[in-house]
Amino acid sequence: MRKISMKWPVRLETRRALLGAVLALPIAFAIVACGGDSSPPQTWTASWYGAPQAYNEPPLSGNAAKSFQNQTFRQTMYVSQGGTGLRIRVSNLLGTSPLAVTSMRVARSAGESSIDAASDKAVTFGGQASVTIPIGQEIYSDSVDFVVAPLSSLAISTYFSGSAAFETVHSLGLQSNYVATGNVASAAAITPTETLSRFAWVTGIDVYTPSVNKVIVTFGDSITDGYNSTPNKNNRYPNYLSRTLLSSSNKNFSVVNAGISGNRWSFNGVGPNGNGRFSRDVLDRTGATHVVALLGINDFGIPSLLGNAAEQVTAAQIIQSITTAAAASKAKGVKFYAGTLTPFAGTTIPGYYTALGEAKRQEVNAFIRTTALIDGFIDFDLAIRDPANPTAMLGKYDSGDRLHPNDAGYEAMAIAAAAFLLK
Repeated sequence: MRKISMKWPVRLETRRALLGAVLALPIAFAIVACGGDSSPPQTWTASWYGAPQAYNEPPLSGNAAKSFQNQTFRQTMYVSQGGTGLRIRVSNLLGTSPLAVTSMRVARSAGESSIDAASDKAVTFGGQASVTIPIGQEIYSDSVDFVVAPLSSLAISTYFSGSAAFETVHSLGLQSNYVATGNVASAAAITPTETLSRFAWVTGIDVYTPSVNKVIVTFGDSITDGYNSTPNKNNRYPNYLSRTLLSSSNKNFSVVNAGISGNRWSFNGVGPNGNGRFSRDVLDRTGATHVVALLGINDFGIPSLLGNAAEQVTAAQIIQSITTAAAASKAKGVKFYAGTLTPFAGTTIPGYYTALGEAKRQEVNAFIRTTALIDGFIDFDLAIRDPANPTAMLGKYDSGDRLHPNDAGYEAMAIAAAAFLLK
């Protein structure tokens, strides 16, 4: 098995950029060699993302991560934008031991655990089928010559001959992913021994395309991550936003989801805190041009839910997080749009709603609606609140807990976001 050394005398971010440039050369050269000078320039563009989390955090705290051995894990990812090639980001960011990938393949999903076998292709790393990723690192695969359709589902099948710990994950997958015995990565149909709803190890898919100049990263908590949307239907608000934008006359958008269910700006818990992960999960996304940030309600609700006074935060602290993220975005040339915090009065989650939390929400929203320190705002609060009871969600948009929208609510949020982005 070939190991990729990470002891180069350059920073990891620089190595990633250099690797991406090197991987793009074969495709770029082919375009020039074929007399394609008049074609629009192609570039790598983020098309799917799963923000990395540690397996053993809430709600799985205290549970040892499972290990895979002589098993294939087939995951399905719903991409935003299409292209003529792809590359896959594989992560051992939160692992506690090196991650040894024996082989990986990509194909078009044929639904559930099946693939379109005619589309199946090997994924390589530095020209090799296998790779070992050191603790705390992420790498890109080589480029794969693969026609990716916009708004389509790809199946990535990874085989581990030795032990591979299920440690770097995205916990709220809302997608059935399948474990099977042996090396069946290229099989059209597999017989699953286990079905998991989480993503693991694969944290990003970039496509090679000439058509995109706006890459929107949606950043937030469970409401961005799609909690209580219908599993396997890709009805998170960023999915609806992607479909809405790509159905418009201006199709040069890609939307990726950097939400983590249970996330907060200020404290770790479910996922690294928003202040700490913003740069990695948003500004480092390939080609990022815009961010829509919707984060803060858990900063008010979770400490009340848990009775943890030490982690209570003020509205001013959330406002500071927003302005700091906006400044970091501006420094990278990325437009920063804030989403108003959505209503949560009457939530069925015991202790989560308080009058003080509501007052903080109103203060943050007033700031978002009036400040000149951000590039604009999307009024998610207005989009889904009950006009007769503005502190609560409109009934037809409620998933049942009066905190998280249902599919219709997520679609309403996407419509509001698209109307703003297409102005």
